[in-house]
Amino acid sequence: LFSHNMDCVTDDAIQFIDEAAGNDEPFFLYFNPTVPHGANGVDFALTEYTCRDTPDGVRQEEPCIPGMTGERDVFSNGECVQTMSCQEYRDTIYERSSNVEDDLGPIWLDDAIGALLQALEDNGVLDSTIFLFQEDHGQESKGTLYEGGVRIPQFIHYPDMISAGSTFDGPVSTIDVGVTMLNFAGIVPSYTTDGRSWKSALVDAALALDWGLNRCIFFE
Repeated sequence: LFSHNMDCVTDDAIQFIDEAAGNDEPFFLYFNPTVPHGANGVDFALTEYTCRDTPDGVRQEEPCIPGMTGERDVFSNGECVQTMSCQEYRDTIYERSSNVEDDLGPIWLDDAIGALLQALEDNGVLDSTIFLFQEDHGQESKGTLYEGGVRIPQFIHYPDMISAGSTFDGPVSTIDVGVTMLNFAGIVPSYTTDGRSWKSALVDAALALDWGLNRCIFFE
């Protein structure tokens, strides 16, 4: 049974960003980490597997990940220079968690997200890229209609349009993400969508108020 490998998926994502940004073309990346879901626990993944273990087999070399196991060399065309082994990096996760097992996954995930943001910045496209981070349900009440079952954090970084620290209080759902991203990209879907775009409501106070008063989302 294969387990989590945030190092591998982050490395692949950064390679995609480097290639897409290098071609100066619009791109879309859907980054969906397995941490901290099933397929064994995070502690098991960090200790019983290496960053070379993938569903396709064992990689010949460890990935060099700027912001996690390496850094970019500005004197060699931005190539990644390994500053520590994957095992040494994974040891830092335990050091930073103060041996609290529930903190292992969030730290690993935070490092990966930071590495993606660093890749966007290194390629000069961070401010012009819509970066949407959406967390999973909490484990305690995800199967209920209480707060942890129907509300999840969502953060967006897009300084070209959204000011730092601003908030949107209207009710939104995961079904709105796709149609909103299409709206940002100027794409009109050729099919009926279940969700609604909140792009215009971000900059139109009257529309935002109407959204907050009249948008209904049903849970069961």
